[in-house]
Amino acid sequence: IEGSCFQSASAWTHLRYRELCRSRWRPRTQSAALGWRFSPMQRLVLLAAFLAPQLTDSFSATGRSFDLEGFERLTTWVRKHGGRMHEALTLASPAPCGATRGIIATSHVPSETTVREPLIVVPESLEMNGLRALSVLEPLVPEDVLERVPLRTLDDGALVTLFLAHERAKAEDSFYRNYVESLPPEPPSAWAMEDVKLLQAISMYGAMLDTKGWMAKVIDARQYVDRVAGGMAADYGEYLNVTKEDISWALGIVSSRSMGGAEAPSLVPLLDLLNHHRDAHPFTGHNGMQDAIRERAEFMAWGDGGQPRPDPSGKSASGSQPPAADQAASAIPEGVDWAWWSFDAAGQTPRELDPGQECFANYVTEDYTTFDWFLNLGFVPIDALPEASGTAASEL
Repeated sequence: IEGSCFQSASAWTHLRYRELCRSRWRPRTQSAALGWRFSPMQRLVLLAAFLAPQLTDSFSATGRSFDLEGFERLTTWVRKHGGRMHEALTLASPAPCGATRGIIATSHVPSETTVREPLIVVPESLEMNGLRALSVLEPLVPEDVLERVPLRTLDDGALVTLFLAHERAKAEDSFYRNYVESLPPEPPSAWAMEDVKLLQAISMYGAMLDTKGWMAKVIDARQYVDRVAGGMAADYGEYLNVTKEDISWALGIVSSRSMGGAEAPSLVPLLDLLNHHRDAHPFTGHNGMQDAIRERAEFMAWGDGGQPRPDPSGKSASGSQPPAADQAASAIPEGVDWAWWSFDAAGQTPRELDPGQECFANYVTEDYTTFDWFLNLGFVPIDALPEASGTAASEL
């Protein structure tokens, strides 16, 4: 986040979500798979970054503990609405990588399986996005209020923030209650930290990074969020049954967990429990999953240059359309929009999963600086630290 972006906003109605989160997808927690390569100081910073969240994140935004039973409710809800999760996957808390939570394999999943189907699919109908927010929220606000402060003038980030706050306030009556239950009670963002914890975190990173000015920027961000939340609560809180505090919480969740980019941020249940690893494959989304399935199946059946790969049975693939592509595409229910494949970063090599192995996704951030990571998530991932990237701290 640019330090000046908060100073340039003269009114909350001009909120642009990209000023709070510049991610292409949703930056998540880091992998510690390469942690042994890092110095003791970096390991200490990583541990400290996760220690405090682990004390509270086992309880959800609804106040109910999010455990294996809560995870089962979430996955059952996703499956009920056309999604899927491979039976070998489950929740781990804490995750093997050191994060508060993550998704792991409980049994072996061979590459013959991972090459043919995504292991997690979340239908678009469960996505919390701007259009869905408008359809739910607009009927709740009186026409005279909408004429004065129309919801349609807000960008998608602000709409999703209001939508999430409203659904949380509905509690057990919310369609999204199983998802809301999986969210942390406090946003991890640096601007949401108490001053003592914030100073401690900045001091720790100061051993590796140039953190000069971080405190002032975080305070500016905190004040900006306070103005935004206060403005939206004043205009819409009475009709959506949300408070300034509800909106601040939702803004932190959206800025730290959303997918789809700054122009069209969305919250995708279940998938946001996957932790980040730069060597993993990004999610498939935005109506591109069918094409991705066909392309991957085609590649595996035909190989480079359109040459058929040998069939395990000894037969050669033939015909204008490889059978694997037809089988894979027909296995996906129509309309799904978000999927996770166990592939390498390039999307060419399927990866098997061993028992206890964590599942990762690459969240493909858009030129995130170390401060961007810290402001939005409250920590800096291992692969963004100087020794991981080979970049001098002053250049970050």
